[in-house]
Amino acid sequence: MKILLMEDDLILHEILLEHLIASGHNVTGCEDGQEAETLIFNENFDLLLLDVNVPHIDGFSLVESIRDNGIKTPAVFVTSLNTTKDLKRGYAVGGDEYIKKPFDMDELDVRLLQIQKVFNLNDDLIILPDGRDFDPVSHTIDGKKLRKKESEILHYLLRNVNRAVSAQEFMDNLWAFDDVPSNATLRTYIKNLRQVLGKEMIVTVHGEGFKIETK
Repeated sequence: MKILLMEDDLILHEILLEHLIASGHNVTGCEDGQEAETLIFNENFDLLLLDVNVPHIDGFSLVESIRDNGIKTPAVFVTSLNTTKDLKRGYAVGGDEYIKKPFDMDELDVRLLQIQKVFNLNDDLIILPDGRDFDPVSHTIDGKKLRKKESEILHYLLRNVNRAVSAQEFMDNLWAFDDVPSNATLRTYIKNLRQVLGKEMIVTVHGEGFKIETK
């Protein structure tokens, strides 16, 4: 996974960074909420691993802000705030998992594995509804090459199966802040995907967006 790690404790930051990289993840590290916010709006991440008590913008406020801007990247809070009130707030602002400090790396691995399963973030082959294999890493369907952005759109639809994804949500989550495409460009990507997948797999939900339905 491509992970953004926000942790201002330098020792813990290095421990987490080394562990995640050793586990095969692509990790970008930062130490404050302002830097994290800039990274989130300018890059695409699979997962956000966030301390809460950091300078400039705390983790709770950061997630609340990006959710308000349509960014739905899974967010895991790693924090010493461990009261029920803190837990409730973490989930209320849009967090997807909550790890209380102190913790060991085995617990972290278990929590991240669960997030990967829930949000279909594994890099393994994905079986499409028609039985074909989709590889989001090599951007292929049964060996047939897709354009990288088409592959990312398909992967996002599969991570949100049975739910309509709007054009704005695609743009917020798959494009950098300064590289947003036009609606016509997005429709072209969808059209190209339908030529590969078949017209029936990606459904247009008028007024809402596009979705892939499971039978």
